[in-house]
Amino acid sequence: PPCLTWKNTQLYFDLGYGYWWVPDATIYSSIHIYTFAPILRTYFHVGPMFSPFFEVSVGLTYLTKTNLVTQKLGMHFCFQDQVGLGVAFGKEQRLAVSLSGLHYSNASLAAHNSGITVPVILNINYRF
Repeated sequence: PPCLTWKNTQLYFDLGYGYWWVPDATIYSSIHIYTFAPILRTYFHVGPMFSPFFEVSVGLTYLTKTNLVTQKLGMHFCFQDQVGLGVAFGKEQRLAVSLSGLHYSNASLAAHNSGITVPVILNINYRF
């Protein structure tokens, strides 16, 4: 909506689901992740067919388990932090491709806070 757009910056929301598993692990080998995250995207340049951007997000996450193999995540609720660079394509900029880094952590709200970090993620988005 226009109320969430300012000059070269947009705010949008992401509902996410992830399933992670570790092959050959005997205990705590998988986890389901549910996330709600606001994402702030700033365009470096808005072109007619090509617009590079930077985006940052801090969202709320629910983990179905508090352990993943040897990682002690501490609690079911945590935060998802994500930072990325990307490009939006097309006349209406509906298609976007980005690379980002992701981290889950409970911000030391629990005794254990190993967290999970994914250094590089390829995101392909289409806005309807």
